[in-house]
Amino acid sequence: MKLGYTIVYVPDVSASLTFFEQAFGLQRKFLHESGTYGELDTGATTLSFAAHALGDMNFPGGHVHADTSPQPLGFELAFVTEDVPAAHAQAVQAGAAELAAPQPKPWGQTVSYVRCPDGVLVELCSPILPTPTGPDTMDTDRTLRTERTLPFSPQAIYDAFASAEVLASWWGPDGFTNSFETFEFKVGGPWVFTMHGPDGKSYANKSFFAELEPAQRVVIRHDCPPHFTLTVQLSPVAGGTHLTWAQAFDDAETAQAVQAIVGPANEQNLDRLTRALALAVGRG
Repeated sequence: MKLGYTIVYVPDVSASLTFFEQAFGLQRKFLHESGTYGELDTGATTLSFAAHALGDMNFPGGHVHADTSPQPLGFELAFVTEDVPAAHAQAVQAGAAELAAPQPKPWGQTVSYVRCPDGVLVELCSPILPTPTGPDTMDTDRTLRTERTLPFSPQAIYDAFASAEVLASWWGPDGFTNSFETFEFKVGGPWVFTMHGPDGKSYANKSFFAELEPAQRVVIRHDCPPHFTLTVQLSPVAGGTHLTWAQAFDDAETAQAVQAIVGPANEQNLDRLTRALALAVGRG
């Protein structure tokens, strides 16, 4: 299954197509001869507009008309652009109502909000992407290391370790979930949990927090096989934090044996951390 269409019900399909062309520079794909349905060329997922009359036919109970609702509906269309202020100004000039002027966000994006004449809420935002600075590599015969620059503050990243709820949401490679039995985020505090893999298998883990320096450093000792010490260093840089992730195994033989699995898993873990941070900080 894949997302194929985003269909917005509007009072005037032709007018909405014209506005989105003028305000956001999108290209029209077609407008049905009836004037009740039209599409824009937006890539793999089609943005289309349908007349309220079609909505009334599809939904016997009726639907909320965005154009007559006093407040924006609880969804938005988000357009990514390298120049949010310019895109925002163009949209307002074309007839959009400004809801929030362009503002830099703590995670590195610039974001603004406008409401279109047909009532649709639109977010204009700059790209938000982690900046990998190097893949997971073996820098000694027993230490796997990776590093990235993330568009979040050192404190926000540290807090993603400190909160059991947030940590459980991102810890582990893709497809894994976690059940925490004991979690005491303090020096020497135990962290006992079970990781549940996408294959249905469960993996018991026993760790403790060996070192904690707020907004700077987290050191986790994995106190069951395979034994290792994970050191996460956080350094503030322009636009975010440079994170280093060093996983030192107790013996070289184990490190060499798991490198092919743990290396990609660490990258996936950092991908999940990035997504969790975006949710925790909030995108609006």
